[in-house]
Amino acid sequence: SICANVSTGDVNISSSSVGGQIVINGTTSDVRLSNVSAENISANLTSGDITLNNAVASDTLDLITTTGDVTLNRCDGNTIKVKTTTGNICGTLLSKHVFTAEATTGSIKIPSYNTGGECNLKTTTGDIDVSVAED
Repeated sequence: SICANVSTGDVNISSSSVGGQIVINGTTSDVRLSNVSAENISANLTSGDITLNNAVASDTLDLITTTGDVTLNRCDGNTIKVKTTTGNICGTLLSKHVFTAEATTGSIKIPSYNTGGECNLKTTTGDIDVSVAED
């Protein structure tokens, strides 16, 4: 497992395969994960952007930032939960999911599938634009 707790500063993890989990907690931080896999991947930030490239969780991908954008590029998880209060959620997933999305102020663009794991996307102020790479 990998666990990172940061007050101020960025977290960059690349080219890592973890049997357990990747857990990142930060106050004022940006998180970038590239070419990683784990059972569970989670990031919880007070302020900062979360950017994932080729990140795959065999179980849960759980990303939270109060103020910041979340970008997923060719990512996946059995269950995906993404929440930001002020920020956009965008990107591509590797497989079909049953999508639910909520944006109080902003637009929503998600595919409609009735198979696959759960993908819950939520922002208060921001746009949601997520697709599946195979489409």
